[in-house]
Amino acid sequence: MLTLSHLFLHAPPPVPFDGVQARERNLGYGHLVTPAATLALPRGRGRIDPSETDRLARATPAILPIAAEGTRLSDLAVQAADGLARRAGPAVVARTTDIVVAQASLNERIVESVSGRVQHLLGVRSAQPLGIGQCGTLGLYATLPIADGLLGADSQMLFVAADKWLYPFFRVHGETVAYGDASAALLIRIADAGADDADVPRVRVLGHALVAGESLAEPWALAPRELEQRLAGPAIDAARQALAAAGLPAARLDRLLPARFAPSLAERLCAALDVDPRRVPPPERDAHLSSAETVYAIAEALTALRPGERAVALFCDVALAGMAGALVAELSGPPPTTPL
Repeated sequence: MLTLSHLFLHAPPPVPFDGVQARERNLGYGHLVTPAATLALPRGRGRIDPSETDRLARATPAILPIAAEGTRLSDLAVQAADGLARRAGPAVVARTTDIVVAQASLNERIVESVSGRVQHLLGVRSAQPLGIGQCGTLGLYATLPIADGLLGADSQMLFVAADKWLYPFFRVHGETVAYGDASAALLIRIADAGADDADVPRVRVLGHALVAGESLAEPWALAPRELEQRLAGPAIDAARQALAAAGLPAARLDRLLPARFAPSLAERLCAALDVDPRRVPPPERDAHLSSAETVYAIAEALTALRPGERAVALFCDVALAGMAGALVAELSGPPPTTPL
């Protein structure tokens, strides 16, 4: 059984965003405007027509954390990793045997290894650095099976998630979802490993799943409500598989915490799993925090618990290409003076 600990979160200040596509352009990706890049972009050279803008725009501006121009995706990643290292201390960081960095968006420097930069920052030369992409915002869910296979009693994985959205990629898909820039980091270990910091709150992973649903080649070509309907199926499948892996019925859940999509997606999940909608906390933010979303959701759920309180929670997220991930975990409320 895996445990998650030492969560550290980093996000730029939230600001109003009333567009559809990310606004910052990066000259280092000039090759993306060539005809050969057509298949890599939402639209040929990134241009969308007014009808598409009207279909994908929100009724009111979203409040999103957006990184300042000149801040690279890798900068966000190392800020989260450095924050975790400072909080955990050098002795804990030195035990790291594997580093996984997950991202859904592009790093501004083409030749830069984000996981390699994190490894250099931490000074753990013998750690194995890995990068995970091509799975949308489901990096944590894709990492857990890797951790199951790699980790032993004396090993430890540092997971870092970071995203920064650049033009011409979409931040907003109507009321369904709006993506912000953020990063987060945590440590993954086998349960009960690490007696040197036994006072740090841990999240016990009871079950997890990653589901490849029907591929959506052009999610931006769908109306937002139609997109949400298409994504609900994989999300429900992932949730059911994670519960089955945990050996728990949905009735045992104290919390259901889907990623920050429109509330109607949570309603679909509750109906399919027969979960009381009151077990879904009301959303406190507009932004889906991209690859860092689930780590933020876990941290928010932990801080909502009273000292000594325990809860079983299901977390899930969907990638717009049609995949979904879910995680069932046992949470323990931290003492007031103990950091996450």
